[in-house]
Amino acid sequence: MSTSITCRDSNSQMLLPGNGRCGAFALITIRLCYWHGIKGLTLEMALMTNIKRVCVKDVMKTEYGSIDGGATIKEALHEMNRLKTTVLVVNKRSEHDEYGLLLVSDIAEQVLARDRAPDRVNVYEIMTKPAISVDPDMDIRYCSRLMSSLKLTRILVVKDNVLIGRISPRALVLDGLATIEADD
Repeated sequence: MSTSITCRDSNSQMLLPGNGRCGAFALITIRLCYWHGIKGLTLEMALMTNIKRVCVKDVMKTEYGSIDGGATIKEALHEMNRLKTTVLVVNKRSEHDEYGLLLVSDIAEQVLARDRAPDRVNVYEIMTKPAISVDPDMDIRYCSRLMSSLKLTRILVVKDNVLIGRISPRALVLDGLATIEADD
């Protein structure tokens, strides 16, 4: 932990160094009025931590497949094969609706294992809705804890009620943790 002390009057501005990432710091301000005749002198001490913080937006995947809830599982499988993915985002029906997720494991569990016909089962019957979502500025450590505690394999990244990406444990570890470790 490094400490820097800056003294300024009430008209000056103090700039804290940053690297453009979601850095963390604590700022302590002590106002000393009329000390040595300098009116409004402010003493500020910034405690800068050297812990690198990686946000979800730094490691999320912005490309994803999507499907409507009224589509059949046969159509969803065709889309998954075309995109070479194991997860599809289920679109909102209206602006007040929520996103859903369809995982290949859902299809295996609720269609294949129960011997149901893929052309007779709709996506909305087996999807997970509402899908859990996080803010893009969330620290990957908290995102990982959330995924672990809820036993999730995918989380959507939503900002201002608009889907901007998705995150998986693979991205958190291989992209996020690797970035943190590379800078040490």
